Amino acid sequence: MLECRGSSNFTVTPSDDAITISGYTHSIPYYERVLREGLTGYRRRIQAIGDRDMREGLLEVLAGPEVPPHALLKIFKELEDEEPLLAVRWDEHLQELQVRVMGPGQLEILAQLVQERYGCAVSFRPGQILYQETVAAPVVGRGHFEPLRHYAEVHLLISPGPRGSGVAFESRCPLDDLASNWQNLIRSHVLDEEHFGVLTGCPLTDVEIALLAGRDHLKHTESGDCRQAGRRAVRQGLMAAESLLLGPWYAVTVEVDAPLCGRVLADLQRMGGVCQSPETAGDRAVVRALADAAHALE
Repeated sequence: MLECRGSSNFTVTPSDDAITISGYTHSIPYYERVLREGLTGYRRRIQAIGDRDMREGLLEVLAGPEVPPHALLKIFKELEDEEPLLAVRWDEHLQELQVRVMGPGQLEILAQLVQERYGCAVSFRPGQILYQETVAAPVVGRGHFEPLRHYAEVHLLISPGPRGSGVAFESRCPLDDLASNWQNLIRSHVLDEEHFGVLTGCPLTDVEIALLAGRDHLKHTESGDCRQAGRRAVRQGLMAAESLLLGPWYAVTVEVDAPLCGRVLADLQRMGGVCQSPETAGDRAVVRALADAAHALE
């Protein structure tokens, strides 16, 4: 999650109640200051910029116009093409742009890259650990959608999958029970839409979803009906399942001088790490451990 402010060259046109900045109009910013100083005093602050660098004066008065979210998303989508692991995502509910990074070092490099390439000064909010949810045992979810002149019913088997496998789908429903076009719509919904668990609301992962049965109506079933029934089947299954919360761990390998081995073990244990017995070779030692990312970033 980040905030971005532009730092390219702007032109400032003072007026009584607005400032035009390359097509962007910011009407009377900083209302508290305007109420305190009055419009006349605020106008004098703008005119006092004089012959100084316009960008410097603008930052002093306006603290920089915010870059529109769609422009910021475009910038980071271009960076994602070069580094897919960024996994750029716009959260419509929170109105936030989110990226995945490995630590503070990558954030500094990313901010510098955006500054040099696009002229935007980027600052990041404190990072958050990306948790995910899965199920502990197979469960059947049933979804029924039948408002007026609509009908669809879907039964899904949700089973735990291998770690790191994401969401997989298969159909076990005979074509005699549900036509292939409806089955393909359900498959597209399951694979394309991001599902959220019921334990903490984190994204669902590492599950295998199988279509067991489905029903449609010759007259009343439309394309969106199977999607709605499939969404309800996933949700109902998760509500009945035993959910597991998954968090990231680091696999750490440290090679140091043998006298420093004890200090490394103490630091890793302070980070919540699970250490193996050190391996020594002469005056060198190798320590391997697993560390919870939530504690490792503190």
